[in-house]
Amino acid sequence: MIESLLLRIKFNYHRYASAKGSFPNPYKLIYVDPKDVNWYLLKSGQTDYDNDQAKTTELHDTYQMEKGRFDRRKNLGRTLGGPWDKKKKEWEHHELFRSLKAVYCRDKQWEETEYIKNALTRIKRGYSSKGYTTKEEYINNRPSEIDRIYQNIQQEGYKTQDQITDGRNILHEVAVNIGRNGEFIFNNSAGQHRLCIAKILDIDTIPMLVVVRHKKWQELRDEIHNNGLPGGRKDLRYHPDLQDILD
Repeated sequence: MIESLLLRIKFNYHRYASAKGSFPNPYKLIYVDPKDVNWYLLKSGQTDYDNDQAKTTELHDTYQMEKGRFDRRKNLGRTLGGPWDKKKKEWEHHELFRSLKAVYCRDKQWEETEYIKNALTRIKRGYSSKGYTTKEEYINNRPSEIDRIYQNIQQEGYKTQDQITDGRNILHEVAVNIGRNGEFIFNNSAGQHRLCIAKILDIDTIPMLVVVRHKKWQELRDEIHNNGLPGGRKDLRYHPDLQDILD
């Protein structure tokens, strides 16, 4: 698995690097303030996966069907132009985030949240949710699983997947894409629970893996690498995705 990942990264490097001095190391984590991830990716003609492709019509009302994502293994380190980065939605609409915020900030019961209600609807219709096939199993186990993640981060601090799992694949880190203006867009793949919890706990920075960068953002990276920050863009001095070429 690791060998195939490294081959894919090498392929993407040669395929997408516009200026090797500014092309980022695809498997180097960047550290981002969770509050700066203000969007999640929606499906488009450029994304690899969306809920419409994977969910039956009977379940459409229990998922955020507009979500899309890029395949991490295929696209890690990719530079991609086009309008994909304009297909995004504000984080406050994210179902899991709203539900966790209701529980941990407003003392709501788990069964009152849309996240749990939708999961139980899927089970009622004869499907499983997170491997559970009955309401009792789900209610007795799933909320406590999320509670453990929350408590671990709260009590022990945020850790990389390597620290937690002793060598787990880097693809399990929180995965984001970077739009044309440098905005962070969650990829709807790995790490949604951790990202939601980090936001709620107001953690300063957490490690993130960048899957896709917009071509215009990479062109700006090239310019900064060659000529320094352009006039009027001093606001970018501390952007997490520029520190490798500014330092």
